[in-house]
This record gives sequence, structure tokens and C-alpha cells, in this order.
Amino acid sequence: MGLSPGCWLLQAQSDYARDLVEQAARLRPLLSPSSPAAACTAASGFTFHQGRAVDGGNAGQQVQGKSTAELADLCRARPECKAFMSNGWLKSTLLPSSYWTSGEQGVCSGLFVKDGGV
Repeated sequence: MGLSPGCWLLQAQSDYARDLVEQAARLRPLLSPSSPAAACTAASGFTFHQGRAVDGGNAGQQVQGKSTAELADLCRARPECKAFMSNGWLKSTLLPSSYWTSGEQGVCSGLFVKDGGV
């Protein structure tokens, strides 16, 4: 006995729905709100504040063309460095967070504060 007309359509829709749910489960880590911070974990020993900036308190000149991990290494190597910006500014002075401003908006754009640095 074969499937009644329309029954095969219900089975196809069910299979399609199951496939969509499985695909969504695989993509969820990439789309979740925690993903931006997770993508910036290359800076171990630092707390990431997405989209935040600090004016002034620079430790020298802006360092351009460096990855987050390289900037973290540069900051770790300088005892006076308290934080760094994703755009390459190392910070020797860090005001309380109530004085921070909005900065560049991107997945890993923001302020990386050395743990225990504030």
C-alpha cells in the first residue's frame, strides 16, 4: 500500500523542518550574542569591553597593523600598560569605566583591560 496523496508532502515538510533545526543548532554558536567576546579571547589576561574607548592616557604612539594577540603581548611586556585599544593605542592610565566613551563598532573593536588593571 502506497502513501496517500499529500502524505508524501507532509513527510517532505517534516524532513525539511528537521534539517533546518539541525542547521540552526550548528550555526547558533556563530550567531549568539556571546560570539563577539568569544572571538576576542586571543587576549588572555585581559577583559574585553566591546565598543568602548578611552581618551588619553596613551603609552607612546599608536601601534598599527597588529593583531589582538600581538597588542596583548606588547601590553604585557610593558609594566605601565594597563589596557589597549583594538586600534593599537596602549594605555598607561585608565580612568574608571564611567569615563569611557563609545568607540569603534566591530566584533573585536573596543578596549582590552589588563586583568586587575582598573
